[in-house]
Amino acid sequence: MFTGEGIVCRPIEEGEFGKVRALRNDSSTWMQLTSIGHISAEAQAVWFGGLQDDPSRQYFAVFKEATDPDGVIHCEGDFVGIIRMDE
Repeated sequence: MFTGEGIVCRPIEEGEFGKVRALRNDSSTWMQLTSIGHISAEAQAVWFGGLQDDPSRQYFAVFKEATDPDGVIHCEGDFVGIIRMDE
């Protein structure tokens, strides 16, 4: 976990799937993604399972307060992407 300047980042946990999926499925987020379209809870669970088996891909939940995630950081190789911080 990383904490600084009122922001907390830590690995995504299964209990946050609903909020992360809502951010991902919001069409205003799609311009920040490599693939677009809605994902189901089942597809998200498969995705999360794949993350557990691939240490080269890391996703972190970003919080401004200790509640639901406000965004997601995706790290893969030299790539770092941020998905939404406006909710």
